[in-house]
Amino acid sequence: MAGLLLAAQSVSCRKALVQTCDGPAELPSSDAPCPPGTAASRANCVDCRVCQRPDGTLHGPFTGWYMRVVHVSDIPTGHGGLRGQDIGYRRSYLATAGWADDGRLHGVYARWYRDGSKALRAVYCHGDLSKSQEVQRWPHDPSSAGEKEWLTPPPGILSGARLP
Repeated sequence: MAGLLLAAQSVSCRKALVQTCDGPAELPSSDAPCPPGTAASRANCVDCRVCQRPDGTLHGPFTGWYMRVVHVSDIPTGHGGLRGQDIGYRRSYLATAGWADDGRLHGVYARWYRDGSKALRAVYCHGDLSKSQEVQRWPHDPSSAGEKEWLTPPPGILSGARLP
């Protein structure tokens, strides 16, 4: 009888350790609507789209892109030659995408390499890495210090100044 009681207690303890999370399971589209009380802000960067509250707190979907240089036009001289080129920048491949809830990562989050291939996928629950889902990594060059950092999940608390 005492063994049965002990077994029942350990089962109930295990259930308490299971983390449930209501965060989004899919990555946001680049034009996902912002939640009520927020607005899409591109003022701080041309390479991102974030949903922010009036106080600057990130809340809702966010995406960040790599930028590429594009040739806009040649700048002529007065003598028929070329003085240089006028260049511009355009969004290229996605760099990061995910969801924020009151300034914390919440739901699925992903990073990509500059060539557009997957680098990292993680799931957060109110700023904490999910304990029930494994972080997925796709290394290109495991010996690279920069890549090791890129394959490390970011802290769950977000700063309005920079996307994770």
